[in-house]
Amino acid sequence: MKNNDKKIISPKNWVTIWLASGCFWLALLVLVGGLTRLNQAGLSITEWEVISGVIPPITAEQWEGAFDRYREIPEYQELRAGMSMDEFKTIYWWEWSHRMLARGLGILFIVPFGFFWWKGWLSRRLIMQLSVIVALGLLQGLAGWYLVQSGLADQPYVTPWRLSVHLGLGFLIFGLLWRLVLQRTVLQEPLTVDTSGISPVLRWMAVLLPLLVLVQVMAGGLVSGLKAAFVYPTFPTMGGYWIPPELGVYGTMWADILNNAVTAQWLHRMLGWLLLVIALAVSIGLPLQNPEDKRLKIWSGLFLGVLVVQIGLGGWLLLAGNPEGMASFHQMVALAVFAIAIGLARLMYRRLPAGQGEYTERSNPV
Repeated sequence: MKNNDKKIISPKNWVTIWLASGCFWLALLVLVGGLTRLNQAGLSITEWEVISGVIPPITAEQWEGAFDRYREIPEYQELRAGMSMDEFKTIYWWEWSHRMLARGLGILFIVPFGFFWWKGWLSRRLIMQLSVIVALGLLQGLAGWYLVQSGLADQPYVTPWRLSVHLGLGFLIFGLLWRLVLQRTVLQEPLTVDTSGISPVLRWMAVLLPLLVLVQVMAGGLVSGLKAAFVYPTFPTMGGYWIPPELGVYGTMWADILNNAVTAQWLHRMLGWLLLVIALAVSIGLPLQNPEDKRLKIWSGLFLGVLVVQIGLGGWLLLAGNPEGMASFHQMVALAVFAIAIGLARLMYRRLPAGQGEYTERSNPV
């Protein structure tokens, strides 16, 4: 084959591959982070050493030093007194892996970002979008350490609302990256959807779905942090109640949401039912009001189907006592629901004219 017949990956495609790999890495990070939480391993590393923390303990003396530091915190003293070194190593490796994946994501994102910017393969608009993602990534690292700090001194667990924020930031960063991938692949510009026959209510339902799913995910973070899955292990009602009597015992609304396990579980359930009602309205209404655009039927139907699976998983988890493996799967299905919601919302956005996408080629592909 002649050299000029070989297929060359264009700069635009290199950028797309990079963004897609970031989404995959983020999904893996969410998975490992969830498993780290479920294994109660998040407090096993009591220091935040950005550079030196890359190297784990190697010698027996180093392992003893790490274990001694863990023995000083309330989690060990109140919940895990007498833990063996092998048990400590297990939880240590979970947290170390989580932190290493986060560091790796930073390198995977920032280094190619600088290279593509230098090569002139990114438009000004895309540079601004990616800069926001980098800033959020740095904020997420700080939020992660802020989360760990809450369990090192006065209590044997992390603060639930900090866990919720950490989880929500992870999903938000994934969503921003995923939207850029969709813009360059299956839902790329120019993408025109005739919304003239679609009611404004349905349209805004679809547009706001990602935000509502993100709020639901953060409510799930509160459920996890407060161990709220165990207070009413029944489904679909909460011990026979749709509105349990324990709501509001902390006085103010925010204090109750952030501290009351019953309220956290109730809120998580109600948001799930609300999402189901909206999904039914959107999956039925959009194809009826615009039957010619098959993408609306596919994306809205996919959202409804995966959401039904997710609600079923949530109910099963309550009845089964929240087994770790299925709880982790529940979190990953939530990520899929979020990703589909972003795609559906994108179909409802106003479109740029052809030729005004994110990519501009200022240099020849190599």
